[in-house]
Amino acid sequence: MIRDNQLKTFAESGKNQSMPLKKKTEKSKESGPIKIFSHLGKRPVSDIIAPIESFSGIKKSVKLAEEPEMPAGPIGDEHEDLKSGHKKDFFETPSSVSQEPLVEQPFRQSAEPKKLGRFLFASFLAVLAGVGVYVAVAVLPKVDIKISLQKKSFDFNESVNASLKSSDLPIELFTQKGNLQFLFPASNKKKVEIKAKGEIIIYNAYSSQPQSLVATTRFLTPDNKIFRLDQAITVPGAKVVNGKITPSSIAAAVTADKPGEEYNVGPIARLSIPGFKNSPKYENFYGEIKESVGGGFIGEAAVPTAEELKTAKTQMSESLKETLRQRVLNGLPSDFKALEGGQDFKILKEEINYKVPEPGRFGIFLDSQFQLLAFKESDIKTFFVNKALGQLDGNYDVLSSGFEYGAARSDFAKGILSFPVKAKISLRRAFDIENFRTQAAGKKETELKTLIFSLPGLENGKISFWPFWVSRAPRDLNRIAIDVE
Repeated sequence: MIRDNQLKTFAESGKNQSMPLKKKTEKSKESGPIKIFSHLGKRPVSDIIAPIESFSGIKKSVKLAEEPEMPAGPIGDEHEDLKSGHKKDFFETPSSVSQEPLVEQPFRQSAEPKKLGRFLFASFLAVLAGVGVYVAVAVLPKVDIKISLQKKSFDFNESVNASLKSSDLPIELFTQKGNLQFLFPASNKKKVEIKAKGEIIIYNAYSSQPQSLVATTRFLTPDNKIFRLDQAITVPGAKVVNGKITPSSIAAAVTADKPGEEYNVGPIARLSIPGFKNSPKYENFYGEIKESVGGGFIGEAAVPTAEELKTAKTQMSESLKETLRQRVLNGLPSDFKALEGGQDFKILKEEINYKVPEPGRFGIFLDSQFQLLAFKESDIKTFFVNKALGQLDGNYDVLSSGFEYGAARSDFAKGILSFPVKAKISLRRAFDIENFRTQAAGKKETELKTLIFSLPGLENGKISFWPFWVSRAPRDLNRIAIDVE
């Protein structure tokens, strides 16, 4: 710090000093902080340098402009500017320096960044603590509840009767029809007379009453050829709406009245029924041949022996049966089960054709039908579960079930299927997990124990909380695990 006697010496005498201004400045910096201001005019030194007593409170200032180097002459000497003729005081600011007052900028670091850092750190700790509390309270808490309930097992070994009309054990009928025509070699030859065969559609445009027609009923073509019904049928009644009749129809098999190729005819749009002639029914009952009637023949042809005919029919029947069986099974719904003995195959129509394009061969046409009686295994399960429940009190759930079946016996005329069943049924006391989980949410350990002990059929129970400090079930249902044995 600059001493008073030194300052007084600089101000009064202005005598020549051996120390340049730059060095004195450095020395003054060592002594303590001072404020440096610039002024336009000369002022006494006492106006510029503060009293010594106030130096201790002065902050160190930043020099905003390069200080001019002082001349080598004594402090306070005036020197004349040779060019401008202007006198400069030592403390007068050079023209290159801004004339605005210097701004005091302390070197001392502000406390604001430290306060901000402390605040941010404290905020981080508070957030971290909040997250920890949330995790401890809402995320971590978990309860595992294990419950063992009463179980019952049953074994059944008995024969059951299922039928198309039963409500306890219902079955369903699945049917497929198909036909084949093959050529086979024949060892014999002889003269044969064969009548043409085909199908006719019979219409009822007369009334809403059904009409019965006996076998051999005649149908007459426009050129007077007669075809007869192979078997008796009933033509359904027509539909009558607002006095307007919509004809009903039915298909039937017919055979030509005489053998020969002249009866290989069709299609024919309308055939009359001679038996209704001279009655109102004559115009309103009629037939139609939509596809050709064929097979009529008179002449020499290859004729099979009895053994050849039997072999040919057997081969065709087996081929038809397997084809139709696969069609039925492939179309069977996945929840249905079929048993051996629940199937039926029959030939609906058989025709032997002696007039074929290949010499020494004959043809066989077979029309057949395959039927299958099948049941849903879920109906079998319901049947035996109900038998088991009938021996118990209270509500039970099915734990497991298994079934073994024997060969079936079927009566397609009555629609009945009989078969032996070995059934294993395992039941457990009924328990609604979701309802129990809802009741357990938020309960203390003692309350949970009371809730568990109130379960009907309880054999054992266990409660496990996690973490160790938890003593109450969480309210989040997903954090409540229930294992039922």
